[in-house]
Amino acid sequence: MKTLSHVVAVGVLACLAATAVVAQSERVNVRMAQRPGQTVHMTMTQEMDFDISFDGAGPAVAGPMKMLMRSTMSLTQKTGALKAMAAGTQR
Repeated sequence: MKTLSHVVAVGVLACLAATAVVAQSERVNVRMAQRPGQTVHMTMTQEMDFDISFDGAGPAVAGPMKMLMRSTMSLTQKTGALKAMAAGTQR
């Protein structure tokens, strides 16, 4: 009986893990070090919504507010040609 409960528990865990793996988005590999002669363009956008309300009666409270923030960052990195290393040196 104890073995059957272990088998059922392992089966349930396997099913839950399988749905978590299927629900993952496509993997994107970002290479931190570019190859020589490579140019990388990257744009990152972040949006945030805020609902602000105040408790209590303040002297100059205008009421609830809604704020939307958007931040965009764009960058370009270019790597030059690989330089020849002197004999006997290591990277």
